[in-house]
Amino acid sequence: MDKKERKVILIGAGIVIAALLVVLIVNGMSKKEEKTGKTNTQLEQNIEKYTTNLEGGTKLNKSEEFNKNKKYKDIEISNIQFTYENGKSVLLATIKNTASTKHTSEIVKLTILGENNQVIDEVNAILPNMQAGETKQLNTTISGADSVNAKDFKIEEKK
Repeated sequence: MDKKERKVILIGAGIVIAALLVVLIVNGMSKKEEKTGKTNTQLEQNIEKYTTNLEGGTKLNKSEEFNKNKKYKDIEISNIQFTYENGKSVLLATIKNTASTKHTSEIVKLTILGENNQVIDEVNAILPNMQAGETKQLNTTISGADSVNAKDFKIEEKK
């Protein structure tokens, strides 16, 4: 066999090997879809179940459970907005002291919950000093975390 024949045989073998690899990869992907019963489109829809995309790339949580008014001791939490933009998840809410006495500043734990109440993230937030009946803004940022696709959150005393 001369040099030309060897070259042709090597190129042919390379093409056959490349074709086999492509067939194996495609076959493996379709079997994975059969096993899970989900396509990439279905997975993307599930991933974004509780968010809507706003102009400029901001994601907004639209979960009814997440956005329901919450109560912590005598603090009422309402007008809840949970967004994600530029590498930060931000929870904004109106907080009101419904007690007849002053609320002393304290750190609380916010637990962000997913579809089956699994913990997506936890963050500490500060509830400020508030006179009886006073209303303020709660603003908590979770840096680097896209936890906005959450079903609900709970607020509890930080231990």
